[in-house]
Amino acid sequence: MSIHSANIIYRIPSQLRRDLVCQIEESAELQQRFITYFEKMGFKIAEHKVETGQWRFEKGSHWGNAFTFNPLKWKSAVEVELQAQQLTARFYMHTTNQFPSVNDDQLWDAFVAHFEKYLHQPAFDFKAANAQALKVAKRKNRKYLGWALLGGLLLGIPTGFVAHWLNMPIIASIGAASGGLALMSKKIKEDRAKAGLYEA
Repeated sequence: MSIHSANIIYRIPSQLRRDLVCQIEESAELQQRFITYFEKMGFKIAEHKVETGQWRFEKGSHWGNAFTFNPLKWKSAVEVELQAQQLTARFYMHTTNQFPSVNDDQLWDAFVAHFEKYLHQPAFDFKAANAQALKVAKRKNRKYLGWALLGGLLLGIPTGFVAHWLNMPIIASIGAASGGLALMSKKIKEDRAKAGLYEA
């Protein structure tokens, strides 16, 4: 998607979503397979409609989002519908209290791809594959911590002088934290815009 205006404001999405539709024969074994996938990855069955062949899996909380550096532990929900020869899965990942990077998007892409692969290949070690994808995403996200530190210094130093002058140390802490978050989110938004992953 091309950018037509220099005045576009890029926003961090409040939710990531992925949809999967695959052709696969319905069976009791298949049902147990996708239940196993989500339960092994920390989800719980929140709802099961037997008459319509629908399941809803959930994990995490908005509050928990604020205390994790693991995108796979974000508040998430997956709706699965199994009909004859087709399985449809809709993935919803809430990003409240987070700054989702391009790397986090790619991690969830891998999570969905591993789910589909496991449906067709029961011997596939999806836990190891997801763990490796998470490791890669965390490594790539380290650069944003560097930007956060730089932002903390840029704003923390001048607010430190103000804090000393007013004898209010809290001002320095607030300034450093604000500067760090501001510069980190700016860089994440810029990278998402370059990758075409933005909300205007």
